[in-house]
Amino acid sequence: MSFERCDINNFVPPYPYRWRVHTRLPERFGQRLRVICRGTMNSCEVEFEDGYRAITSRWYMRKVAR
Repeated sequence: MSFERCDINNFVPPYPYRWRVHTRLPERFGQRLRVICRGTMNSCEVEFEDGYRAITSRWYMRKVAR
């Protein structure tokens, strides 16, 4: 995916989600992340801005407000 040619109306930030739970990975609360791939049973692989990756539920993240 390339972000060189982006329009203000359809720009997608590189890390459009944030971690929203304290119970799993509490040190990551509020950090930005992106979805690498989506799996079955509402699971996904995510990557944080520092490169850390985890397999988790999609309920554990929320979209960042523009």
